[in-house]
Amino acid sequence: MLNLFKYGLFSFPAAISLLIMQIYIPSFIAEMGIFSLTTIGIIFFAARLIDMVSDLLVGYASDKTPPEYGRRRIWILIGTPIFLLIFYQLLAIPTTAWSLFFITALWYIAGTCMIVPYYTWGTEIETGYNAHTKYTGTRVIFGLIGTLCALILPTLLMPDAPLDEILNFNLIFITFFFFMAIVLLIFLPDAGRVDAESTNLRDIILIFKKGSPFNQLIISQLFNGIANALPATLFVFFTTYVLKRPDLAGPLLVFYFLAATISVPIWVKLTNIWPKERCWKIAMVTAAVTFLAVLLVDEKTISLFVVITIITGMMAGADLSIPASMLADIIDDDANKTGYRRPGIYFAVWGTTSKLTFAFAIVIAFSLLGMEIFEPSEENILVDTNWLVILYALLPPIFKIVSVVLLSRYNLKPREVLQ
Repeated sequence: MLNLFKYGLFSFPAAISLLIMQIYIPSFIAEMGIFSLTTIGIIFFAARLIDMVSDLLVGYASDKTPPEYGRRRIWILIGTPIFLLIFYQLLAIPTTAWSLFFITALWYIAGTCMIVPYYTWGTEIETGYNAHTKYTGTRVIFGLIGTLCALILPTLLMPDAPLDEILNFNLIFITFFFFMAIVLLIFLPDAGRVDAESTNLRDIILIFKKGSPFNQLIISQLFNGIANALPATLFVFFTTYVLKRPDLAGPLLVFYFLAATISVPIWVKLTNIWPKERCWKIAMVTAAVTFLAVLLVDEKTISLFVVITIITGMMAGADLSIPASMLADIIDDDANKTGYRRPGIYFAVWGTTSKLTFAFAIVIAFSLLGMEIFEPSEENILVDTNWLVILYALLPPIFKIVSVVLLSRYNLKPREVLQ
């Protein structure tokens, strides 16, 4: 139990950072009026593409790092202060496209130096089908609590503060908790059970073998990730221009993440009863059907949107906890078959996929919304909100159903993992 706490706390400030970048920063930059929506989408997409290479490099390098240096720990110790320094520069909102691209790309890369080793470390403290879900679930719960704190504390402590002051408050807040989390990680058991010296380029390519469990999982995760990233990217716009209640963005996000937090232990329990892939498919289908109800939402049916938010939040608990646990099972299965472990490479590819989903979501959403169909203004007047509703309500269900279909071929069973 103590190791769970030591491991999980780092996810608390990391999740706050992700929330700020994913939801607030693109919208905040757009409202500054310096760049068009299309330009912002392209910049963030390009920065993500650059960062995708860093995932593979960091994952491979952390596997190669000698245990006496702290295989995963050393990367987190170096990456965290650099991450915070660049984050401070990003909140200053660069005034040119090149500076915004450069700082955003550096911020993503520094985050990779922390997150890829951190996620990988969680698969090495304990192994086993149920242990993987336990550590993944703990990390997710700490992350969701961090997200809730990022949403609630500024409202309680700074109710009338502008967004830039709230963002600066969150930077100070995460700096404090990153320091606390790193102190605890120093006392976490080392990640010493890796045999990456046998890993080469051919081995990395083989993990994508057609029909392999990893191949099925990673492609499903890609489509489901885009389905989740689209509404997350557009959430502030939707509450402002469709619901016409920008003041509800914060409370609705609290409902969403609170529902996700409560649901994670439920999903962890369900995976002890049913196969993990079955639980995840149930969650994705439920979320897809629920998203369609957004087509009925306007400023007069806000209560319906609250219900949609809570249900999709509960399904997000499965998205956050189950797929990463399935990946840990695949890593164990790979070790059983090959005789050596290479978790850093697997989580590097996983991180690359996750980043690609948000990159696609931003470039798809902002490019379409920037074609003079949707032009945000101080008066909250739009030329047309149809594209906004389509992107929020129709595309996510389509991507989720595609993910479910792809996952139907997933063929890794618990008994194979435990052999």
